[in-house]
Amino acid sequence: MATRSRTYKLRLSADGISLFFDCHARVGRQARGLISYGSTLFTALNLLARQEDGEIGDMLQSPETGILAGDITCFVGYPPDLADLVDRIMERIRASREIGEPVTVARLYLAALRFLAESDDHEILAAFH
Repeated sequence: MATRSRTYKLRLSADGISLFFDCHARVGRQARGLISYGSTLFTALNLLARQEDGEIGDMLQSPETGILAGDITCFVGYPPDLADLVDRIMERIRASREIGEPVTVARLYLAALRFLAESDDHEILAAFH
């Protein structure tokens, strides 16, 4: 059985990088420590997983989510639990009647970062733990 990579390649625009760094700083402040970039991505996906299917669909299809993608390549460490979380979310999206279009994992990450950016501090801390 093949093992999964321990890094993920994010392809971000300048706006996407700015949002990622803003989110990373917020999660670090809530955690009161230095955290990995992968922990920020995990927290963002944990927040996304707590949303209703319709809210996830709206965020995935939003033009504001699309402008976060770009040509700047960033490598993010991949915590072991992240792959399982992504698989569960993607399965939920495939089964949902409220999310029509096929979704890429890259688009899922961008939507998750937007959810993190719009979340309250207590929600971020709960998703981090």
